[in-house]
Amino acid sequence: MDAWPSLPKTMLAIGKARFSFPSTPEMDGNITSRHYSVRIHFQGQRESFSLYTGNKAAAAAKARDIYTALVTKGWPATREQYKAADSRAPKSVVTVSDFFNRIRETHTGREGTLEEYFGAFRLIVADSFGIDGTKLKYDYRARGRARWLERVRRSG
Repeated sequence: MDAWPSLPKTMLAIGKARFSFPSTPEMDGNITSRHYSVRIHFQGQRESFSLYTGNKAAAAAKARDIYTALVTKGWPATREQYKAADSRAPKSVVTVSDFFNRIRETHTGREGTLEEYFGAFRLIVADSFGIDGTKLKYDYRARGRARWLERVRRSG
Protein backbone atom coordinates (compact mmCIF):
# COMPACT_ATOMS: atom_id res chain seq x y z
CA MET A 1 0.00 0.00 0.00
CA ASP A 2 1.32 3.43 -0.96
CA ALA A 3 1.90 5.71 2.02
CA TRP A 4 1.02 8.87 0.03
CA PRO A 5 -1.85 7.87 -2.30
CA SER A 6 -3.74 11.18 -2.29
CA LEU A 7 -0.83 13.60 -2.71
CA PRO A 8 0.15 14.97 -6.13
CA LYS A 9 3.47 13.89 -7.56
CA THR A 10 4.97 17.35 -6.98
CA MET A 11 4.30 16.99 -3.25
CA LEU A 12 5.84 13.52 -3.33
CA ALA A 13 8.91 14.94 -5.04
CA ILE A 14 9.27 17.60 -2.37
CA GLY A 15 8.77 15.04 0.38
CA LYS A 16 11.50 12.87 -1.12
CA ALA A 17 13.81 15.75 -1.97
CA ARG A 18 17.00 15.92 -0.04
CA PHE A 19 17.73 19.45 1.03
CA SER A 20 21.18 20.21 2.25
CA PHE A 21 23.58 23.03 2.87
CA PRO A 22 26.39 22.24 0.43
CA SER A 23 29.94 22.48 1.70
CA THR A 24 33.18 23.34 -0.06
CA PRO A 25 36.49 21.90 1.12
CA GLU A 26 39.01 24.53 2.19
CA MET A 27 42.40 24.39 3.85
CA ASP A 28 40.98 25.05 7.34
CA GLY A 29 38.07 22.64 6.95
CA ASN A 30 34.80 22.67 5.08
CA ILE A 31 32.88 25.89 4.45
CA THR A 32 29.13 25.32 4.50
CA SER A 33 26.77 27.45 2.45
CA ARG A 34 23.87 29.26 4.13
CA HIS A 35 21.60 28.44 1.19
CA TYR A 36 19.85 25.13 0.62
CA SER A 37 20.46 23.07 -2.48
CA VAL A 38 18.55 20.10 -3.81
CA ARG A 39 19.64 17.09 -5.89
CA ILE A 40 17.04 15.95 -8.37
CA HIS A 41 17.15 12.64 -10.21
CA PHE A 42 14.97 12.47 -13.31
CA GLN A 43 15.14 10.34 -16.48
CA GLY A 44 18.45 8.80 -15.51
CA GLN A 45 20.17 12.12 -14.85
CA ARG A 46 21.01 13.65 -11.49
CA GLU A 47 21.86 17.27 -10.83
CA SER A 48 22.14 19.70 -7.93
CA PHE A 49 20.41 23.07 -7.96
CA SER A 50 21.11 25.93 -5.59
CA LEU A 51 17.89 27.23 -4.07
CA TYR A 52 19.34 30.59 -2.96
CA THR A 53 17.54 30.62 0.38
CA GLY A 54 18.13 29.45 3.92
CA ASN A 55 14.39 29.11 4.56
CA LYS A 56 13.28 25.50 4.19
CA ALA A 57 9.70 26.35 3.14
CA ALA A 58 10.93 28.73 0.42
CA ALA A 59 13.50 26.12 -0.63
CA ALA A 60 10.75 23.51 -0.94
CA ALA A 61 8.68 25.84 -3.12
CA LYS A 62 11.64 26.56 -5.39
CA ALA A 63 12.51 22.85 -5.58
CA ARG A 64 8.91 22.15 -6.58
CA ASP A 65 9.16 24.78 -9.33
CA ILE A 66 12.40 23.24 -10.61
CA TYR A 67 10.88 19.77 -10.60
CA THR A 68 7.73 20.96 -12.38
CA ALA A 69 9.85 22.70 -15.03
CA LEU A 70 11.89 19.54 -15.42
CA VAL A 71 8.81 17.38 -16.00
CA THR A 72 7.16 19.83 -18.41
CA LYS A 73 10.19 21.26 -20.28
CA GLY A 74 12.96 18.69 -19.86
CA TRP A 75 16.56 18.96 -18.73
CA PRO A 76 17.98 21.50 -21.23
CA ALA A 77 15.27 24.14 -20.65
CA THR A 78 15.35 23.63 -16.88
CA ARG A 79 19.12 24.00 -16.79
CA GLU A 80 18.84 27.13 -18.91
CA GLN A 81 16.24 28.63 -16.60
CA TYR A 82 17.63 27.66 -13.19
CA LYS A 83 21.35 27.26 -13.83
CA ALA A 84 21.76 30.38 -15.99
CA ALA A 85 21.64 32.49 -12.83
CA ASP A 86 24.60 30.48 -11.50
CA SER A 87 26.74 31.19 -14.55
CA ARG A 88 26.05 34.93 -14.70
CA ALA A 89 28.84 36.98 -13.23
CA PRO A 90 27.72 38.94 -10.18
CA LYS A 91 27.71 42.69 -10.47
CA SER A 92 31.19 43.81 -9.60
CA VAL A 93 31.80 46.32 -6.86
CA VAL A 94 33.93 49.12 -8.26
CA THR A 95 33.95 51.83 -5.59
CA VAL A 96 33.36 52.14 -1.87
CA SER A 97 30.03 53.77 -2.64
CA ASP A 98 29.01 50.75 -4.77
CA PHE A 99 30.05 48.47 -1.91
CA PHE A 100 27.91 50.43 0.58
CA ASN A 101 24.92 50.36 -1.78
CA ARG A 102 25.21 46.57 -2.21
CA ILE A 103 25.25 46.13 1.57
CA ARG A 104 22.26 48.45 2.04
CA GLU A 105 20.27 46.30 -0.44
CA THR A 106 20.49 43.26 1.83
CA HIS A 107 20.91 44.72 5.32
CA THR A 108 18.05 44.00 7.73
CA GLY A 109 19.45 45.45 10.95
CA ARG A 110 19.58 48.92 12.45
CA GLU A 111 20.63 51.70 10.10
CA GLY A 112 22.66 53.37 12.86
CA THR A 113 24.83 50.29 13.31
CA LEU A 114 25.42 50.13 9.58
CA GLU A 115 26.48 53.79 9.47
CA GLU A 116 28.95 53.18 12.32
CA TYR A 117 30.50 50.31 10.37
CA PHE A 118 30.63 52.45 7.23
CA GLY A 119 32.40 55.21 9.16
CA ALA A 120 35.05 52.81 10.40
CA PHE A 121 35.44 51.34 6.93
CA ARG A 122 35.84 54.83 5.42
CA LEU A 123 38.74 55.49 7.78
CA ILE A 124 40.41 52.23 6.76
CA VAL A 125 39.96 53.02 3.06
CA ALA A 126 41.22 56.59 3.48
CA ASP A 127 44.31 55.32 5.29
CA SER A 128 44.89 52.53 2.74
CA PHE A 129 44.65 54.87 -0.25
CA GLY A 130 46.55 57.69 1.42
CA ILE A 131 43.60 60.08 1.40
CA ASP A 132 44.64 62.77 3.82
CA GLY A 133 41.69 64.04 5.79
CA THR A 134 43.43 65.80 8.69
CA LYS A 135 41.04 68.51 9.88
CA LEU A 136 39.17 68.83 6.58
CA LYS A 137 37.13 65.71 7.21
CA TYR A 138 35.59 67.42 10.25
CA ASP A 139 34.83 70.71 8.42
CA TYR A 140 31.15 70.35 7.54
CA ARG A 141 30.53 74.09 7.11
CA ALA A 142 33.02 74.72 4.30
CA ARG A 143 32.20 71.36 2.67
CA GLY A 144 35.55 69.88 3.70
CA ARG A 145 33.80 66.77 4.99
CA ALA A 146 31.78 66.39 1.79
CA ARG A 147 34.96 66.63 -0.32
CA TRP A 148 36.74 64.07 1.89
CA LEU A 149 33.77 61.70 1.75
CA GLU A 150 33.59 62.02 -2.03
CA ARG A 151 37.27 61.13 -2.37
CA VAL A 152 36.76 58.08 -0.18
CA ARG A 153 33.58 57.01 -2.04
CA ARG A 154 35.39 57.13 -5.39
CA SER A 155 38.24 54.98 -4.05
CA GLY A 156 38.49 51.44 -5.15
